Amino acid sequence: MSFHPLALLQLGSVQPQPKPHMEDYDVRSAASILASVKEQEARFEQLTRALEEERRNVTLQLERANLPPNPTTSQPLAWQQMVM
Repeated sequence: MSFHPLALLQLGSVQPQPKPHMEDYDVRSAASILASVKEQEARFEQLTRALEEERRNVTLQLERANLPPNPTTSQPLAWQQMVM
């Protein structure tokens, strides 16, 4: 047997919980949002640094691949792959 929540309130078996002061709620909510934003900013900076590093690595690989072969200093492809 189930009752609608309002029916329980009307029967008096459930007392409404006191609501926190709106100011307290706003402060906690604002602090929570600020903490979340700071975490997201830190993660964004970390991802940006990783992306920049990856971009540099790809640029170096492309530059190496586009260099004209020099028979006197050219190294085998397997060695180039190990170095990268």
